[in-house]
Amino acid sequence: MVALTAADAGAASSPNSRGVMTRWRNIERSLAEPSPFIYAATPTTMRKISLP
Repeated sequence: MVALTAADAGAASSPNSRGVMTRWRNIERSLAEPSPFIYAATPTTMRKISLP
């Protein structure tokens, strides 16, 4: 799962889609990982969230 975590991520606006588009290659690369996984994505960063 990739969660959009920017302050405006809940808004249906262009800044939200900008975050997805700027991280798209990172999102595609994460699909090669074994599940389960969670990433937090903003327009400038993408970080893995460790699961218990």
